[in-house]
Amino acid sequence: MDRFIKIATIPLLIGIAVLGYMTMRPQPAGVTPEPAASAEPAEQDAPPEVAQSQMIKIDLSAEADQPDEPLVRNTSQHDNAQGRYIPLGQIERRGTGPVNMILIAGNGETWEIWDAFMDRNADSYTMWAVTLPGFGGGEMAEIGLENGGYLRRAWIKNAGRAVLGLINDEGITDPVLMGHQIGGQLAVYISLAVPETASSVISLDGEPVFILGDPTWRPTDQDRHAMVTTQIAPQLATMKPKDWASRQRYTPETYIRDKVRGKIIGEMIAQAPMEAMHQYIKEFALNDLTGPLATSTVPTLFVGPFYHYEDETFRIDREVRWFDMLADAPGIVQIVFFYNSSSWITEDQPEYLDEAVRAFLAGEEVVGSPPLDPFAEESQAPDDQ
Repeated sequence: MDRFIKIATIPLLIGIAVLGYMTMRPQPAGVTPEPAASAEPAEQDAPPEVAQSQMIKIDLSAEADQPDEPLVRNTSQHDNAQGRYIPLGQIERRGTGPVNMILIAGNGETWEIWDAFMDRNADSYTMWAVTLPGFGGGEMAEIGLENGGYLRRAWIKNAGRAVLGLINDEGITDPVLMGHQIGGQLAVYISLAVPETASSVISLDGEPVFILGDPTWRPTDQDRHAMVTTQIAPQLATMKPKDWASRQRYTPETYIRDKVRGKIIGEMIAQAPMEAMHQYIKEFALNDLTGPLATSTVPTLFVGPFYHYEDETFRIDREVRWFDMLADAPGIVQIVFFYNSSSWITEDQPEYLDEAVRAFLAGEEVVGSPPLDPFAEESQAPDDQ
């Protein structure tokens, strides 16, 4: 518990929760530090006891709902075998290839994050790029916005059901589920809840567990619950919209190699409803899918990116952390590393990504992108390019 108290006082906890990829990452030379929030850290409470009902459960069934509580209060509700749900925010269909693929955008993103990937691969896949409920003008599931509602993971269940609803409505057979960050973890979650739904899963910078604080620390469910309820949730509640929007612009604008695309994506996320982003963060921060992955029956590929200016020690530590997270997973669960890339691998390493996806789906050896020569001009920190 002492370790919990030590880590729980980290003032940048919100930034850590927003993008797991940024956790404990060294700041490159020449990059302006991320803007600090004006909110004060929330007061520390004693970590609460965790009820068994609040532990991670991989369940999208209607039986998992609270019997005395509707899933949503909105009017445009849909139903499927898994229960009621608010539909996806936006859906873009493209391509005529023989392999069906559902592309799930991340927190605050719209389907447009997949635009270039869809254009490049239109002959290989038939694709549906989707925006999570609550973004891109889509309705928000109001349940769970009240205090403590995130503990029921209502938005995770709603998003999972919405993806399953698309599969059912469109008659999509044996789809590949590929997602970015939170969208990647959702794809894994769906494959664990309803394994017969997906033929395979690809998660781009969507780790099976959010790293809270020190990346070498593996918190228990009780620790994770305490971190979210006493730290992340209260701190998110004090964030000012202007500060939040500035944080969302910072990461893509700074780290995506194409600065024009970085600004476009940064503005996209900055314009997303803050309330919706907070709800997804709290719910996914509670998740640790490393245990359930041990019995996964769906071929799954995790793609871990590395910035090109990171030193060798940090790179090795991060690789070890990835292998540790997947230590108990079966052989059908793989990890491949992409170097010289921000979290937005679709932007920074498109050709290598396309080949890795093709090889994975073909059952061939999957190869990421090689590290650059640290002395090469193109391997310098983002602002030095």
